[in-house]
Amino acid sequence: MSGQSEVRWSRDGQRFVHAADDATAFVRELFRQYGESVEDLEVRRASLEDTYMALVRQAEQGPPRRLTVVAA
Repeated sequence: MSGQSEVRWSRDGQRFVHAADDATAFVRELFRQYGESVEDLEVRRASLEDTYMALVRQAEQGPPRRLTVVAA
């Protein structure tokens, strides 16, 4: 578990922010679609602390619950 990265950029004077599991693939697609009109690009990867806290939250929630369907 590595956590999500935050990708920030501007295009035509408008600012955008996107959370991505695979920031490299997202940025590649961003440039494929918009080319040189993408400006002020920033990619912030999850820190070790962010990853640790995500693991703690996941552990506190316990295993995923499954619903059982009961026939009437």
